[in-house]
Amino acid sequence: MKKSLIVLTLIMLTLTGCAGKEPPQEALTEKPAEQQSDNTPVQAENGQASAEERKPEKNYDQPELAEKDAAPISENAKQTEQNSAPPAPSAKGQRQPTAPNEQKEQQTPATEPAAPIEPDTAEIPNATADDADAVADKLAELINEYRAVPAEPTSDLNRYAKYRSRQIVTNYAHDTADQRAAATALQYGEYIEQSLYGMDGEPYYQANVREAIGKAGYTGTADEIAKQFSDLIRNSASHWNYVGSADYRHIGIGITYSDGMWYCAVVVAE
Repeated sequence: MKKSLIVLTLIMLTLTGCAGKEPPQEALTEKPAEQQSDNTPVQAENGQASAEERKPEKNYDQPELAEKDAAPISENAKQTEQNSAPPAPSAKGQRQPTAPNEQKEQQTPATEPAAPIEPDTAEIPNATADDADAVADKLAELINEYRAVPAEPTSDLNRYAKYRSRQIVTNYAHDTADQRAAATALQYGEYIEQSLYGMDGEPYYQANVREAIGKAGYTGTADEIAKQFSDLIRNSASHWNYVGSADYRHIGIGITYSDGMWYCAVVVAE
């Protein structure tokens, strides 16, 4: 009886030791992990491959698309969706977003054909007979600018010079008869009674002045015509000898315009 109990006890102990003993690791795989192919994951002790073990290794020999190269593809697709979608309603006082094409049309103003440039055909108005007195006044001013001592214009000399300017329209000369006729008509100058000198004839007036006469077909304003006459007289030595002399302290100027010509009479007196 005792022998039967000992044998039974030994059998139970043997079975218990076999159930707790683990088999060696090498029995789980046919060959070591480092000798397996790239496609066979390393097996863990529990027989399952981990997430890192199942992830294929990066092959640096093959080119890969960088994120900056791939980004435009997704951005273009996103931009296309935004352009095709209708604009969202905006709050009051805010500008409504517009598509690029619409914005370009709004920024480009409509252009109209430029009006043709017309040539400036307006002419500077020329002085006329109505400007005769203005020419005379300006001429006296210019002559006095040239003189060392300005001469004083007088109303009597101006009337006489104007009378003479009308006479030289038909008789352009220093005619003594015309000079006496002008002085007598105006009763200007020295009165001459011919009978006192034993001569027959009517009495007359004698102006006792020196004169310079001129005529020209000048055009332009009153000031421009006066300037041309003043230069004409100033540049004539024989005329400027007395017109510009300080011995003659008074001056009179007459201007007449007739048939496109200007007639000028300048007289000076002591």
